[in-house]
Amino acid sequence: MHWITSRLFLYGSTVLSLVLISVVVFCPATADALSLEQARRAALEANLDIKIAAEKLIETESLSKERYSALFFRVDAIGDLTHMNKERKVDIGRGEYGTYGATGPLPSSNISIAAGERDTYEARLRLTQPVFTGGRLYYSYRSAQATKSASRWDRQMSQEDILFKTERAYISVLQAQELNKFAEDHKRNIKAHLHDMELKYKQGRAALNELLKVKVEMARAKEEVIKAKNELLSTRGELNTILNRPYEQAIEVSLVGAPAELELSLKDAEARALLNRPDIKSMRALKKGALFDRRVAQSGYYPDFKVVAEYTRQTDEPVVEPENWSAMLYMEYPLWQWGKIRHKVNAASAVERQNQYRIASLRRQVSADVRQAWFKVREADERIDVTEEGLEQARENLRITKYGFEHGARTSAALLDAEAVLSRANFEHTKAKYYAHFTRAVLRYASGIMLGKAGEEPTEVLDQVSGR
Repeated sequence: MHWITSRLFLYGSTVLSLVLISVVVFCPATADALSLEQARRAALEANLDIKIAAEKLIETESLSKERYSALFFRVDAIGDLTHMNKERKVDIGRGEYGTYGATGPLPSSNISIAAGERDTYEARLRLTQPVFTGGRLYYSYRSAQATKSASRWDRQMSQEDILFKTERAYISVLQAQELNKFAEDHKRNIKAHLHDMELKYKQGRAALNELLKVKVEMARAKEEVIKAKNELLSTRGELNTILNRPYEQAIEVSLVGAPAELELSLKDAEARALLNRPDIKSMRALKKGALFDRRVAQSGYYPDFKVVAEYTRQTDEPVVEPENWSAMLYMEYPLWQWGKIRHKVNAASAVERQNQYRIASLRRQVSADVRQAWFKVREADERIDVTEEGLEQARENLRITKYGFEHGARTSAALLDAEAVLSRANFEHTKAKYYAHFTRAVLRYASGIMLGKAGEEPTEVLDQVSGR
């Protein structure tokens, strides 16, 4: 009796160990699954498009600061050091200035006068202060400010794009996982049915053509499993690419809840989009920048005044003071340039009008995008209701058909058809469910609120990315 108890304990321990090992190895840890919010944050931190947008903002901020510094005086240090191969001197020959009676030739002998050192230097300290430029420097700075503002909204637009792509890829992974599960379940059911049909065929209770139909359906089920697995690998790879990870890196995602109710009216959605879309705000900033560029061009009609003060220190030479300073008011005015300034103003005005047209066109496109997205959300909700009803009917149809088949009242072909109907119903319901999630993401993207807060620009994550 003790021997039997020991053997039972040993067998029980072995089975329990195998079960625990299989759970650890084959069941993914839900704690490691990536939530949608974690995926959004990871995309903002790691995606290269976000980093490019952050660097572009740094570029425009630096350009703005450069233009601002041009408004103030500048100090330059200028210097040169010269070495000559010969000494500088003035040679006067005997009698070069003539001969004068008793005095004789002038000069009376050859004379060599030193005119300077062989090694000379000159150092200057120059201060330049713009006084009047017709607004060129000021409006140039304002134009750079507008470009910086546009870059900020472009950065937010890049963020919106990445968040939308992340949600789309995340939803695609969830859909692919569920469809893969349904394909595996369908294959498992067909396999069990095939086993029953093979037994019936051996017992002479089923015809060969019925068995062959089940085998054909089994081959189709295997093909669907292969497609579903490949789709799952593809969607996971797309999500990894967005998160800047290796394409084939293993990734698990958490389930999401039911699609939220649509509480936003079409009018409110359209108004919110026109208010919050960062691409509209960016275009407005560029329009303002074009206005300032036109004023920069118009500044060419005015004279340019600046004050230049200079202190000079140089080699002490016979005819040159070693130290000096000067101050000058400098004026430059273009009297004739063959219409250059006028053409420049016309070009800037054309750019300004182009931006006005772009804003009008973009506003119409945004309104169309919001309307289309809003109606897609309504359509998705209706599809969920329809597919849920169809799924319930398919389940009931399979239950009745299976009961009839077990009691000899229904054929194998009818059971196969019922299985196929349920598989299609599961497929359509799953697609409708995740299509509802996708359409809501599209509506948020079209409304310019993918970041979660309408009209506010993110700072925490992006400042970490840009290193500010």
